[in-house]
Amino acid sequence: MFYANYLSNIGVGPHGAALALAKHAASKGWSMSTFEYELYQQKFFRHDFPGLVNKNGSLNMSVGEYISRFNSAKGMAQQYGLSLDRAQFATFVNKKMSGQEMASRFEAISTVKQNANDLAAFNGYLKDTGVIKKNLTETQLFHFVMGKGDPAWYNAWRGAEQAVGAAQAGFQLGTDITSAQLKAIAAMDPEKANTPGAITADIGKWQAAAKDWQSTEPGRGLGVNLGVKDVAELEFGGPNAAKIAAQIDVAKQTAANAARSAESTAVTIPGTQQASISPQTKGQEQGPRTGFGTP
Repeated sequence: MFYANYLSNIGVGPHGAALALAKHAASKGWSMSTFEYELYQQKFFRHDFPGLVNKNGSLNMSVGEYISRFNSAKGMAQQYGLSLDRAQFATFVNKKMSGQEMASRFEAISTVKQNANDLAAFNGYLKDTGVIKKNLTETQLFHFVMGKGDPAWYNAWRGAEQAVGAAQAGFQLGTDITSAQLKAIAAMDPEKANTPGAITADIGKWQAAAKDWQSTEPGRGLGVNLGVKDVAELEFGGPNAAKIAAQIDVAKQTAANAARSAESTAVTIPGTQQASISPQTKGQEQGPRTGFGTP
């Protein structure tokens, strides 16, 4: 009974081969170490504890540690909405993954499943832009969300994120800002390097850029040289951010000076309404169409 109870306690059986081994061990008076050695050689044991026994018969860890780690990994998987059986756990054991590595893998699998639509669209985007010739496999997507994919995939992903952000802020792609400029802006955001999830653009920064663009419209109309990429670069902390901030100040000051000049030249004709004589806004009607006010 001792050996049969031991098998039951570690989750083996009950089935004929296991009970036969326990009965044989009892009849021969085996020591526990002898029984365990013989147990580890049995097919039923290797089936019940996949990944535990090496080809040479040695163990990757103790039976108790295997059970503890499996239960921990199973609970971890459930936190990500996933299930885990021992056959799947064996993959982690054979690759000698740490608990942190397993958590990263579960997060990757969960991310792929939860963002299936975005990733399917991204597959198409990669093909359309010539980055890949055929869709990424599920394994490649796992590597992608774990930060271990081709760098070109991440460059494309971040470019797509910025395109979403720019469009939602009201800028017209191809007119207000080009794909090359979006890629340049994406490269200014190192915090998102190799950490894709859903395509979640940094809307806040793009909305701030839109406000900057609106506030500088009068100054730009008076010849101050600023583009959408410039105001975006300011918000994303690009290398020219300080210079661009100064240019924005110039644009605002230029507009303020023009307004004061217009007020100072206003004339009042007796018996008529006041009329303002203001300078012509050069090129104002030719500015880029942004979706904010009248172009």
